[in-house]
Amino acid sequence: TAKGRYNNRSAAYSAVAKINNVNVRHFMPRDSIGVVNCQLTVDGRGFNPLNRSTRINADAKLQSASYGHINLKNTNLTARLSDGVGHVVLASDNEMLDGTISLDALMSKKRVAATLAADVRWADLYAMRLVEKPFVTSMCAHMDINSDIKQTHSLQALVNDLTLRTDKKTYRPKDFSLDLSTSPDTTWAKA
Repeated sequence: TAKGRYNNRSAAYSAVAKINNVNVRHFMPRDSIGVVNCQLTVDGRGFNPLNRSTRINADAKLQSASYGHINLKNTNLTARLSDGVGHVVLASDNEMLDGTISLDALMSKKRVAATLAADVRWADLYAMRLVEKPFVTSMCAHMDINSDIKQTHSLQALVNDLTLRTDKKTYRPKDFSLDLSTSPDTTWAKA
């Protein structure tokens, strides 16, 4: 089911969509997509995130979905944007990914400042079919990004509590930090 509205004059919109126990193979028998359960709710005004008048409130919940051997469930995405302040959170709790990734940003036509934070308790790259042998990782990560959207940009990142597990051994590398910046007269990089 889906219903929505859009006002062309004010660029205001809202929509609610729900998919309950839809077996996609009935419609696409040669594809490996299985049963899907999810819902999306969104309302807002405007589409340019750098415009301070743009407002967005969105929630997406994936209760279950399968694609071949990949089985997704319990994944939620929320996004909020108001007066140039944005907040996005992806939270997942399933066999492939257990963790939270968040993005906070201050945005305008002259400047963007954002912080990305990740607390990944585990990511099973073998279950995701990204690697051929068992491989699980976990980590905490923090990244700050600043830009004047023209000539000056910077990025500082830190990855810590990194664990890499294969079927034979567990590795715990040291923390990793990265510092990059560029301006019209200087470029700086340190890892």
